[in-house]
Amino acid sequence: MAAYYKLGANLEITLHNNFLTNLDIMALDIKREGDKREATRIINIYNQRELGEHISMIYTSNRITDLQWDPTIPTIITADWNICHPLWDSRVTSACPRTCETLEWINRNGFTLCNEPFVPTREDTLGHSSVINLTFKNTAANGGNIIKNHYVDTSIGTLSDHHVIVFQVGDQD
Repeated sequence: MAAYYKLGANLEITLHNNFLTNLDIMALDIKREGDKREATRIINIYNQRELGEHISMIYTSNRITDLQWDPTIPTIITADWNICHPLWDSRVTSACPRTCETLEWINRNGFTLCNEPFVPTREDTLGHSSVINLTFKNTAANGGNIIKNHYVDTSIGTLSDHHVIVFQVGDQD
C-alpha cells in the first residue's frame, strides 16, 4: 500500500492512526497549506482476509464499515478492494455476497465510483485482467469537485501486477 504526492505541492498531510489500527488501512487528511477549507480524507485500503492462525472470513472492508463516518468530510476511499462486480468489470457476470455487502455499504454512505468502468487495473503475466483497484468518493467530495483527472496509468512500472491509480485532489494552484 502506498500513497505518493508531488514534492513542492505545498500540502499539509496528516496521517490518522487515532481511529484506525488495521495495518491494511491508511487514512490521510490532505489540504493546501494555509487553506481554510476542511481537509480531504483519503483512505487507502488493501482488502484481504484477516491473517491469523485460523482462516478468517473477516476482510479489511468489514473494518471500515464499522467506523463512524462524518458525511460532511470530503472522503476518498481507494486501493486494492479485491472485489469484482459487473458494474465495473465486463468479465464478471455476478458478484459474490461479500462484494454485494460492501457495495451496499458504499452506496448507503453516499460514495460513488470514480473509475472508468471496464478499464483493467490488474493484469497478470498470463494476460488475465481484472478491475479490482477502485476509487470511491463521497457526496461531500463530489459536491466540492475534490477529485480530478482520475485514471489508470499503465505506463508507470511497478513490482506488482497492479496498475497505478492516479488522481488529483483539488486545484493545482
